[in-house]
Amino acid sequence: VEVHSGPANNILNIHLGISGLQGAKLIVANETYSWEEGKVIAWDGSFDHRVHCLECTEDRVIMMIRYMHPDMQPKHFQGCQRTHFEEVPLEMQ
Repeated sequence: VEVHSGPANNILNIHLGISGLQGAKLIVANETYSWEEGKVIAWDGSFDHRVHCLECTEDRVIMMIRYMHPDMQPKHFQGCQRTHFEEVPLEMQ
């Protein structure tokens, strides 16, 4: 996966390593992380990041969870009908 970044720092990511992890690397803001089976990597997707899997011996399987940054409050969504990923509830617009 080539270098990319999310549109804002309001979404955080968790990756849970499941299988095919040998040789796979997640590079976030020039820091390199390796998945381990049953372990998580939590990171801010607004930083440049990429997956390096040139040395992988099998398909990599992870579970990815995206969640709102804990400092986000309804006022951050005023005037927005949608985030990059989903609809904003009416009561928060």
